[in-house]
Formats: sequence, C-alpha cells, structure tokens
Amino acid sequence: MIRARLFLPLAVALAACGEGPKSGSVPLGSKVAPTSGVEIAGTFAAKTPDFGRLLVFAYANVPPDAPPAELEPASVSAIGPNRDFALSGVPPGNVTILVFADKGSDGAIDPGDPIAILDDPGHQLTALQAGDGVVITDLAFDAAHGKATAGAIDVRRAAAPTSPATQTQ
Repeated sequence: MIRARLFLPLAVALAACGEGPKSGSVPLGSKVAPTSGVEIAGTFAAKTPDFGRLLVFAYANVPPDAPPAELEPASVSAIGPNRDFALSGVPPGNVTILVFADKGSDGAIDPGDPIAILDDPGHQLTALQAGDGVVITDLAFDAAHGKATAGAIDVRRAAAPTSPATQTQ
C-alpha cells in the first residue's frame, strides 16, 4: 500500500482545523517566523491541462533505491486557483518533487494515477539548508510521458547567521 494514501486525508483534516499543510503561496523574502525547514513555492505553466486535479508532494533525502511514491511525503500541496502551490517545512537535504494527477480525487497515489518526478538537471534541489527558499516557475506536467519539468528553479539561500566576532559595535 502506498503510504501517501494515509498522509493526505490526515493533512486535509488538519488543514480544515487550521493546522497542517496548506496550499497557496507566500512570497519568499516575506517577513515570517524563521523555519527549520525549506520553503518551496511555485507556479504551473499556463498550458497545464486539468491543473485542479494535480497535487505536489515534496520528499526529503530519498534513498537511491526507493521510489518516492512509496514513501511518506514531507509536505503536500494542492494547486491554487492561480496555478500556484506552496510546500513548507520540508526537511533540509536533498529534495525530490513529485507531481501527480489525482484521478480519483482522493488525495492518494493510486494505481493508474499519472505521476512524474521533477527533472532537476542542475541539481538545485540538493544540499538545501534550513531556511532556504525555492521558487519553481512554469512547472509543466506531461501525464502522457510521466515527465515534470520547470522553466526555472531558483534557490534563495537563508542568510548565514552573523557570528559575534564579525559584528561591529
């Protein structure tokens, strides 16, 4: 059984109570409380068909021999009306983004649901650190070929804390 099946219904229930993963984007660089994870925001390409049935899962530090779809996602996002998504609190390290078309509208990856792992040819989603922000623009999901590509992946590194020795007084 795919573990994601158990996660999303719980996440949806918690979100309804005001807790848990939420979708919608918060502009990176906004004044928000510091986070111990990585924040990922993005938009889907304008020509993405049936975007309302797409979900985005983020996985952290996936072992090389493990299919991400069989693991528990670190963060989940539905797609907003403006084709945007937001994944928050993703653990630092190497991040894998999975996009899938939820044919059953049940929030779980079922047999027959088209899935794709985001292609990251520049390896921008590796060695991410707590507080980093990632912006993925023009994400395209090709269900027929099981491909997900981005127009751009922009990593904004968290500001390094200033040590007392380097502060001027």
